This record gives sequence, structure tokens and C-alpha cells, in this order.
Amino acid sequence: MKKNIVFVAKSIDGYIAGKNGELEWLHAIPNPDNNDMGFVNLNETTLP
Repeated sequence: MKKNIVFVAKSIDGYIAGKNGELEWLHAIPNPDNNDMGFVNLNETTLP
């Protein structure tokens, strides 16, 4: 059986993109340390 793992950022109101498909909000929050928000750890622990 195959397993799908989805790692998606969403806004506080639960949407992925704005009304016109824009994703600018993803860059609206400063991330000076380039924190990956757990993406690397997810890949290391779930991929074979």
C-alpha cells in the first residue's frame, strides 16, 4: 500500500491561497533563520 504525506502551509482562516490564487502571505511572516517549520524532520522520519 502506498502512503501519501502532505506538508502544506495554510493561513489562519484555513486557506492555502488567496481569492486570486496568490501566495504572498507565505512571505509576510519574517523568517530570518530560514526555519523549515519541520519539513526536513518530516522527510527524515517518514521516507525510506
